Amino acid sequence: MTCAATREWILEVNPEELGRDATGEHADHLTACPECRALADEILGADVALRDTLASVEPALGVEAALVRAREGAAAQKATRRRRSWQVAVPLAAAALGGILLMNRPAPAPVPAFDPATMRAARALGLVGTRPVVNAQGHQSVAVLPTENPNITVIWFME
Repeated sequence: MTCAATREWILEVNPEELGRDATGEHADHLTACPECRALADEILGADVALRDTLASVEPALGVEAALVRAREGAAAQKATRRRRSWQVAVPLAAAALGGILLMNRPAPAPVPAFDPATMRAARALGLVGTRPVVNAQGHQSVAVLPTENPNITVIWFME
């Protein structure tokens, strides 16, 4: 048996088969070759150290405590998701409500058409300057009230 084949076998075999009382071709080679025996002993030593370390490690929580903690964590995540959904839903609902209110507001009152004859008469009476005067629609009456400020004229619609 060659060293290369035995070393490959050492890496693949169970640690129990690397002991000094093992039998077979590879075990015979381990008895005759000090380099391969040193490699096998190193792997056995690492295996023992790993088993001792794992045996000394205890879980931080028991099974029941871990289950309780997992349930509490799931409940907290659910509450956080619910809170986050409200943090998103409330501004969206407010924006939608604002849009609905803007869309459903009453249309602005129609601006009466300017009647050229009324404008000429108002200018002739000195009620207005060159600015246009509104004409009342249907059953409305209009009062045009000049102010001391020539840039301001009060137009009052009455039913």
